Amino acid sequence: MKYYDPQTLAFLLNDVHKLEDLLKKERFAGFDKPSIDLLLDAVKDFSDSSLLPYIKGSSLN
Repeated sequence: MKYYDPQTLAFLLNDVHKLEDLLKKERFAGFDKPSIDLLLDAVKDFSDSSLLPYIKGSSLN
């Protein structure tokens, strides 16, 4: 089961939503690309270990 596609997410963040431009705005001054990547990795790790077992066991798949 594939629930996460890093290539699609990277395309959406970088090409569609122009992440680099967003990070230049004052509102997001406390973030940079490496911190966003770290956050996404942490969310994936959490999802793999804590959420995926429930998804596999549910009637959603």
